[in-house]
Amino acid sequence: MANLSDSTSLEGFSRNESVKAASNHLRGLIKEEAAEDTPAFGDDSEQLLKFHGIYQQDDRDRRKEARARGLDKHHQLMIRTRIPGGVVSVQRARRVAPRCNTRRAR
Repeated sequence: MANLSDSTSLEGFSRNESVKAASNHLRGLIKEEAAEDTPAFGDDSEQLLKFHGIYQQDDRDRRKEARARGLDKHHQLMIRTRIPGGVVSVQRARRVAPRCNTRRAR
């Protein structure tokens, strides 16, 4: 999975820089983990997703209930998009809207 030659050392890199350097051009294992039947991405993939403007979070509204019932966190993704000038055209809103609040069954 590495971009680095065998002679390149990751010594002195921060954890995040090491993950990025070894990620195969920011690919990492995101595709493989997305296909798995798991509720969340692993730590390295979660870090790489941030470079793509995607942030994994647990649902704060469900956090207390999940703890009380002994359940795992309910994860969700926030996707950052570009809105030039702060104005969204009707066409773009119609393309983005179907992706909002959809849940992929895992």
